[in-house]
Amino acid sequence: MTISPGRLPQIAALVLLGVTSLACGDDPPTEPDVATDRIGRVLILGNSLTYTNNLPVMVDSLAAASGIEVKCTAITDGGFGLIDHYVSASRRAAVLNGHFDWVILQQGPSALAESRDSLLAWAGLWEPLIKASGAKGAMYAVWPERERLFAFGDVSDAYRLAAQEIDALFLPVGDSWLETWARNPNIALYGRDNFHPSVAGTYVAAVTIVSMLSGRSATSLATRYTVPHSIGAPLDSTAAATIRAAVDAVVERNRIAGEALPD
Repeated sequence: MTISPGRLPQIAALVLLGVTSLACGDDPPTEPDVATDRIGRVLILGNSLTYTNNLPVMVDSLAAASGIEVKCTAITDGGFGLIDHYVSASRRAAVLNGHFDWVILQQGPSALAESRDSLLAWAGLWEPLIKASGAKGAMYAVWPERERLFAFGDVSDAYRLAAQEIDALFLPVGDSWLETWARNPNIALYGRDNFHPSVAGTYVAAVTIVSMLSGRSATSLATRYTVPHSIGAPLDSTAAATIRAAVDAVVERNRIAGEALPD
């Protein structure tokens, strides 16, 4: 289901007025749904949008429950852009010498024209290092603040363009947020500050990353996945199923539009 710009105000009202917390559950950890697949070693260079709710741990645990081999780590600092990571020699060395299979780049929304230009320029600085290391690159497209719901499209466009410029995989997490709300506007994806993600919002990111890096359908991932206790309350199974279906729809739209894996 595609959301037209004219529907954004309606969705904004539903999000603001109808958001509810995801219910806690007590499902035991699931057994892998299929034989083991492999993503390999993943590094995320990002900021608080990544370390809130510990996205790497959620990626690892969701993948393991789904029979997918992965080890995800992150280098993050609050408010950091890609240039802030790049000026650190130790962080450049971490990419060059880390033997990663994937390096995922994430910064703020970058919706404004000058921010988009900076995102492209800074992603371009990382491109030769990622390729020299033997890894593949990916751009983790985030979301705007809740008060700027109208900017979702601009955020995705900025990250999509950056992915194209550096021959990286586009990870459309913000689009998956919108698709989730199109299916159930009562799922709370923002946290209390209306910018950082709730546990469910981070789950959308984890499902998108695991699905796209593994080549697995999001709906084939663990159906009774339980959020690690170090992160927070388990997801309501119905909300989690809605999120997986939403991610599948977005990934399929991107596939049809030609958003393929980088060579």
